[in-house]
Amino acid sequence: MKNSYYFKTKEDVVRYGISPNLIYEDDLQCIPISAEEYNTAIAEVEAKNKDKSNIEETITPTYEDLVETNMILEAENAALLYQVLTGEELTDV
Repeated sequence: MKNSYYFKTKEDVVRYGISPNLIYEDDLQCIPISAEEYNTAIAEVEAKNKDKSNIEETITPTYEDLVETNMILEAENAALLYQVLTGEELTDV
């Protein structure tokens, strides 16, 4: 059976991995953990990723939302350009 370790980089990014040997690299500090701790940690990471993907899916704008936002921004840009070129505010928007 392979030993389980987690790897913590200098930037405090935790990476989990399984290796038959303890890994030594300049930028990694490897700390051995049990298989149960490893599996629990991986399950937690997967749950967090699933929660994040669910949130991202709920706030993803539709195509129609993007078209509407684009039209509003284009109208605002046109009004600002008119003001810069003429010195007057565009009132008929």
